[in-house]
Amino acid sequence: MPSPDPQRVTGRSAVLSWFTVVVNGVLAVGLLALSLAMLAEPAAERSWSTTACVAAATGGAVWLLVAASYHRNYLHVPPADPASVGVQNADGERAVVMTWRRTFQRQPLFVAVVVLLVALGGTVTLAAADDAGWWLPLVVVLLVGPWVPERIVEAARPSRLVLSPRGIAVAGPAGDGWLDWDDVRGIAVERENQWSVVRIVGVAGAASWRFRRRRRFVWVRAPSRPWLDVPGPAFTVEPQHVIEAIAHYRRVPAARGELASEAGRRRVLGPLGL
Repeated sequence: MPSPDPQRVTGRSAVLSWFTVVVNGVLAVGLLALSLAMLAEPAAERSWSTTACVAAATGGAVWLLVAASYHRNYLHVPPADPASVGVQNADGERAVVMTWRRTFQRQPLFVAVVVLLVALGGTVTLAAADDAGWWLPLVVVLLVGPWVPERIVEAARPSRLVLSPRGIAVAGPAGDGWLDWDDVRGIAVERENQWSVVRIVGVAGAASWRFRRRRRFVWVRAPSRPWLDVPGPAFTVEPQHVIEAIAHYRRVPAARGELASEAGRRRVLGPLGL
């Protein structure tokens, strides 16, 4: 397989992300400022009722929080965290374990909760007013509702990448997978939904490959081929060093034993491990 480009191990296009943040931030601030300005006027001169102004101000503030959370998730580059990589006991053997960064899971949960609460509020408000369109926000509730407990469970589950002398394990939100080193064909960087992922690809018909889907509220398809995925935003250290370490141990079987020691951790960390 061709060598992956570590620069592609990112979330989304920075230009698109900045455009999204700026546009939503401007609209949110505009709505918040307009509603607060109306509240400052005498009640008789307002174009909106007091209730509508308060609702609009609340919506603008929440909208601004969502825009800020989007920036935090897609544009903020956190510093490397060497402490998240350690040598631990994993499945009965010593291995190098990288605990995933979790911010990229929390932001969608926050947005889903906001959308659900707004839709619930809209449903109740319209139903109380005997508005014929009360069922429209209810559709949103029914669509988004099942994903909220799903996201909560995902955010609570421990996720990690394990490099042991025997093979590679990934414990992610969807399930747990395993590949022996001898069944690893290569590494690729692929686009998977909203993220780029580092994909550890197994040989066709890899005998060691296994994937156990975790219990979920919403059904999610298991990988169709022997591979293990680590989302780009989950890396707590430079992805390039992790990719290079995996490639090294795939090529050099005699070196795999060091994954049970600090030597393996230092290789995964790259310059941070020196």
